[in-house]
Amino acid sequence: MMMPRKLIVITLLALLLLLWIPACLDKILHFAVFKNGMLAQPISTTFAKLLSYAVPIAEIIIILLLLIPRLQLYGCLLSSALLFAFSAYILLMYVADARSLPCICGSLIPQLGWFWHLWFNLLFLALSIGAYVLIRNLKQSNYSGSIVAAGGSAKRSV
Repeated sequence: MMMPRKLIVITLLALLLLLWIPACLDKILHFAVFKNGMLAQPISTTFAKLLSYAVPIAEIIIILLLLIPRLQLYGCLLSSALLFAFSAYILLMYVADARSLPCICGSLIPQLGWFWHLWFNLLFLALSIGAYVLIRNLKQSNYSGSIVAAGGSAKRSV
């Protein structure tokens, strides 16, 4: 029988993959549209070109890390960092009243509008952080549990 925390982690990871895989595929399959959307953002052309390649690559890395059990902690950390950056940018665009700019996220998200898109990102940011905390806690409890099971102390020796 699976422990409830492990089941929650699996669910959170599945939800994150359901976010990142379609977002990444959309950017790759419609790269010209994505790149043109990046170039329309209020950032330098050089930075926009760099981001048009860096974002899909980062998303691919996140997907791979989330799929590899011993690297899932890093996947959640990178997912959280990227979602934080996206959320900060959306908030900036919302506050600056630049909501007429095109949303380049792909899939159905642009139809949400900037306000709901921000809440969507914040929800997934919370899921990423939650998965990170749960995975870290599971790894720590498995580590200390293995020491206790071997007859040693659960505390690390310095």
